[in-house]
Amino acid sequence: MANSISGDSIRVIHPLFQAEEGGSVPTSPLQLTISETSGKIAKKLNMLWHSRLPRFNSGASLYYVAFYHGIYYAVAIWSNPVARLLPQDTWLELRRLAIASDAPKYTASRMIAVMTRLIRHKMPQITTLISYQDT
Repeated sequence: MANSISGDSIRVIHPLFQAEEGGSVPTSPLQLTISETSGKIAKKLNMLWHSRLPRFNSGASLYYVAFYHGIYYAVAIWSNPVARLLPQDTWLELRRLAIASDAPKYTASRMIAVMTRLIRHKMPQITTLISYQDT
């Protein structure tokens, strides 16, 4: 799992010739590995890639990244719903989803599908996942 983060681990210069396993750059979101990560890594990646809300300061409970060959391509941050009238024990809200500009097409859809399954397995008490999209 990609756990460390530094300037050169986020993006590397792509080699002239493709490496084994189809190359060093993913061409499909199916090639990405999606797993939990730390808040520190998630917040730093969100800062790099989120166009409108790069900062995230408050109480998230789950952080996910999508990576390929040790290079990050997407990050997601989940928390209890911001609206206090929504169920806090059984719902989660996708607070941030940030995708690198060179991520494969449909990375967001793939990541949401995989995270849904991972959350269902890890937190069976969660009945509803919500998300809001900004233009």
